[in-house]
Amino acid sequence: MFEYIERSMLAVSGEAVNCHGHPWRKRDGVLNSFAPEKRLPYPSDGNVFQRPDFEAIRNIEEGRKAQTDSIEVIISDSRMISRGSQFGHVAIVVDGVAYSRAHSIYATMPYKEYIAAQMAWRNSIGYVLRVSLDEKNKIETELKRRVTITTQDPGNHKYDILSNSCSSNVADVLDMVGIVAYDPRGFGVVSPSDLAVGLPRSKRLAEKRDYPKK
Repeated sequence: MFEYIERSMLAVSGEAVNCHGHPWRKRDGVLNSFAPEKRLPYPSDGNVFQRPDFEAIRNIEEGRKAQTDSIEVIISDSRMISRGSQFGHVAIVVDGVAYSRAHSIYATMPYKEYIAAQMAWRNSIGYVLRVSLDEKNKIETELKRRVTITTQDPGNHKYDILSNSCSSNVADVLDMVGIVAYDPRGFGVVSPSDLAVGLPRSKRLAEKRDYPKK
């Protein structure tokens, strides 16, 4: 029954089309699709047609969605002697690289080096968040873009406690993939303490890590 219904759906004004409405090409008496193929005999006339293997396509898509990864947001205590860190500091780690919007630069460094530097003078907490591979790549691409434009044109991308701070940058990239990291009902200013309150409540939270001062 499915074969008969599917075949009838392929006929539009006498032209065979695929599921997206694009013509199927006939080659050696067989209609061809660019998707994974499965040959089906039609008992009515014995012809053999090729159609997309929708189950294979669906399995590929579901497998992609099921592949998960993680990122880590590291929130450090305040440090009064550091400009821009009077209220704490936030960095985000993607694929072993820590991205950190400092007062004068948009810094990047290996995760282990960043943690060692923070633990030398203050306590930090890491929030490991579950993300898909696509989400992780999207976050990483945006972070690299921000680092590049800040490095190339620092005059037009200055640190701003309201809109371009360490915590606002992290909140922005998380929001891009649907992770709400703070209470949006606030006053529009995102601080490290806002993230410290919001992230533990996230459904994406996979692990909480302590990095005590040494």
